[in-house]
Amino acid sequence: MKKNNVFYIMKKVIPLVFKMAPVPLLINILLGILHGGMWGAITIVQQHFFDAVSDYISQKETLAVVIITLAIMIISYFIVHTLNGVDNCHAEVLQDYVNGKLGSVLQKKSSRLSAERFEDANCLDDINKAAEGKRNAVSFAFTIKDVLAFYVPYFAVMTWYLFTLKPILALSTMLIFLPTVITHVVRSKVGIDIEEASAPIRRENKYYEDCMTNREYYKETRMLGAFRFFMRKYKRTLNELNTFKFKGDMKTCRIEVGLKMVTVAGFCGILWMLFSALLNSEITVGAFSAVFYSLTVLYVIMEEVVMFEIGGMSKNYGTIRNFIRFLDMEEPEGEDVEVGWGDITLKNVDFSYPNSKEKVLNNVSLTWEKGKTIAIVGENGAGKSTLVKILTGLYPIKSGEGYINNINFKKLSRRSLSQQKSAVFQNYQRYQMTLGENIKISNLYEDRSEEDVNDICKKTGIDANDKEFEQGFDTVLSKEFGGVDVSGGLWQRIAIARSLYRESDYIVLDEPTAAIDPLEEARIYENFADITKQKSAIIVTHRLGSVRLADKIIVLKNGEVVESGTHSELMELSGEYARLYESQRNLYQ
Repeated sequence: MKKNNVFYIMKKVIPLVFKMAPVPLLINILLGILHGGMWGAITIVQQHFFDAVSDYISQKETLAVVIITLAIMIISYFIVHTLNGVDNCHAEVLQDYVNGKLGSVLQKKSSRLSAERFEDANCLDDINKAAEGKRNAVSFAFTIKDVLAFYVPYFAVMTWYLFTLKPILALSTMLIFLPTVITHVVRSKVGIDIEEASAPIRRENKYYEDCMTNREYYKETRMLGAFRFFMRKYKRTLNELNTFKFKGDMKTCRIEVGLKMVTVAGFCGILWMLFSALLNSEITVGAFSAVFYSLTVLYVIMEEVVMFEIGGMSKNYGTIRNFIRFLDMEEPEGEDVEVGWGDITLKNVDFSYPNSKEKVLNNVSLTWEKGKTIAIVGENGAGKSTLVKILTGLYPIKSGEGYINNINFKKLSRRSLSQQKSAVFQNYQRYQMTLGENIKISNLYEDRSEEDVNDICKKTGIDANDKEFEQGFDTVLSKEFGGVDVSGGLWQRIAIARSLYRESDYIVLDEPTAAIDPLEEARIYENFADITKQKSAIIVTHRLGSVRLADKIIVLKNGEVVESGTHSELMELSGEYARLYESQRNLYQ
């Protein structure tokens, strides 16, 4: 089955939405069926009332019968409008609930993707499209539910009723809305094209907005006087988005106006047939009155289902398709295995980023021995961070082989590959939460003792009783949420404490100290070496003052391992490492 057609989308979306709230949805479906059936039944009740009034006037019926039929009609209206309120209110609350639950599904899917996918602009577009399509997917499922549970019972009752009066009435009523259906087939196609073209521009537009308003950017943006620069780019992308939408709306509106006129002409034709049937005594006055009123209601409801329900669904079909495409995105395979602590070995590993033919790593072979500290060094762009992400299992090995404790990486799930591993990357996160949460977030599912937390803080140079932390571990590290701002150096210590709080046999420092001076960096690495004596550790840096602490140094150049050994051994080679070290010697004098 093609993954772009509406039946495949229905097959994926409806069970997914139903799974979010099965019992409330069943209740809502039953309410809809009762609601829709009652709207159709009212027409029959109205006919009996009008016929009773007509017969009473001609003295063929008693006043008591008129009063009884009037009472039945009033009760019917009371029931149908009560059902209308309950059904709509219940559906609205339920839709918001399901939308929130489906948001969790989207986030969990993102968490299962390989980290490599987030280096791909196409994948980022897919995530943007999926987030846009999530709410529309819920609306899509609820629209299908409304059509089947409310509109189908209503139209079934009305079609049967009109057919019993005059078969041509039932057939004609259905046919006059065919042009409107055609309109929304066209709208669906246009909506898909617009969504495909606008998703990259929408993401670009959001980025420029962040550059002007986000806390991370606004200080530098204003200091550099770059606000107008970003505003121009923001307006340009906004105009492009609006242009896409305007062209699509104009195209569908022209078609819609023409077909709408055909529908109205057909509606007038049905009224004329109804009038002729009355004159020819084919239907009673009560039937004419009831059907005349009900046709107006029928027209409004048919417009509602086609214009707003199916129309809205077709307009947003492109975003829904993208949501499903994202959920269908391939995930890393492998088994959940307790791999244990051991050596990590790479053999002839090549790596290129998505949509790029350039090799970031080329034929890399090395061993990270159990309990040893290795340093990975090289100039910017040498492939150091990429190598770390391969060693820690964040990026998949597509060419070459990797083994952890003699188990092939390709046999292991992402969860197994990340077991017992912890890292601090150059762009570590500064979570706007409490000091305690910033540290414990790395191991939320294991409640370690307060003594453990204090010991980790002591080793990393953090004093929770310092006056800087007004409420100790409960101090919020963000002025935006009524807390405090702390220095960059202290944030680095918090990030390292976070990595140590996670129970791990393997730990990585991937240039988290690049923004501080070399001597302070050396002190942090010396402390790190002392803390990680019972672990397998990696130090990644392009500054070489502290790498002498490592048991082995790996030198990368243009993605290749060009040298490896201890500091003394590499200096004796007078090769790439010696050249880099000599060029930086003055930094450590």
